[in-house]
Amino acid sequence: MQNIKNSGSALVMIINDILDQSKIEAGKMEIVEAPYEIRPLVEDVQMIIENRIGSKSIRLMVQIDEKIPGLLVGDALRIRQIFINLMNNAVKFTESGYIQLSAKVVEETEDGYRIRFGVKDSGQGIREEDLEKLGKAFSQVDVQKNHSKEGTGLGLSISKDFIALMGGELKVESEYGKGSEFFFTILQKKATEQKESGERVKCTWKVENFKAPGAKALIVDDTEMNLMVMRNMLKHLGMTAVTAGSGEAAMELVGEDTFQTIFMDYMMPGMDGVETTDRIRKLASEQSDEGRVAYYKSVPIIALTGDVSEKTQELFRIAGINDFIEKPVAFDKVKKRLLKWLPEEVIEYEK
Repeated sequence: MQNIKNSGSALVMIINDILDQSKIEAGKMEIVEAPYEIRPLVEDVQMIIENRIGSKSIRLMVQIDEKIPGLLVGDALRIRQIFINLMNNAVKFTESGYIQLSAKVVEETEDGYRIRFGVKDSGQGIREEDLEKLGKAFSQVDVQKNHSKEGTGLGLSISKDFIALMGGELKVESEYGKGSEFFFTILQKKATEQKESGERVKCTWKVENFKAPGAKALIVDDTEMNLMVMRNMLKHLGMTAVTAGSGEAAMELVGEDTFQTIFMDYMMPGMDGVETTDRIRKLASEQSDEGRVAYYKSVPIIALTGDVSEKTQELFRIAGINDFIEKPVAFDKVKKRLLKWLPEEVIEYEK
């Protein structure tokens, strides 16, 4: 089962890379800026890379400049993806020694902080004549020597394009046989603790072990398999899960019961997730009971979606959707959103 899971995850990563590359080539890729915390993000990446290192004799080091504030504004999802791509490459081409992720402020401006991010390793390095091949989609340098290395060659290409969209440039310094450093400098804006209505500044990158036995969730999706997967995830957390196969069915359940959170599929026949959410929020104006009015206005609604474009996120905001989880839905993503949106009194942390 673990082998099947790992193989499926690897395939999803390749498909996502190809989709990202297609969006970039079509000019459809967007940078979505929002407040995020750099240190929990780096901790999350560090945990992933430590698992990738496995039994290799590699020391993983992280250096974060103390001048970098806890909260920045930028596209945390893409920055995380860049880190993982660069560090995956470092793990792939380093058999022993070290890999280092660093972040340093090179300039503070009125708008924010210009930060130099770098990934350095003691791996096999790159020949000077091969440097110009870097960053080309579906290509690897030194193919004969690297024929045993897995990968599509898309990671660097995508990272290079993401960095360019953020106003930076991916650069490399390498000495063949001694190691390499990939680095880039981008501006990350300053953030304040004040947020727009409904938003919370809360660390959700690091997943904690918890149960929520007092919480009830509504899962809305037109695909039975998706309902089963989500239902089982919530069961592991001790939660009560109620399911609806359509927006119309969800409206009936919301009118009859009270939920601590609602997971809403975006694309459904008939009433989609946006329309269903909009109708739920409008129920507040039809109520005389203050408790139900507050419930319809504030119940956290989390979209389940394969489309995370800025245009779609704007539709979510207008309809009153609080957050979203990108498909395919992973258990860690569900836990992070629940930690963010469930009332503290229903969460029981495990030691």
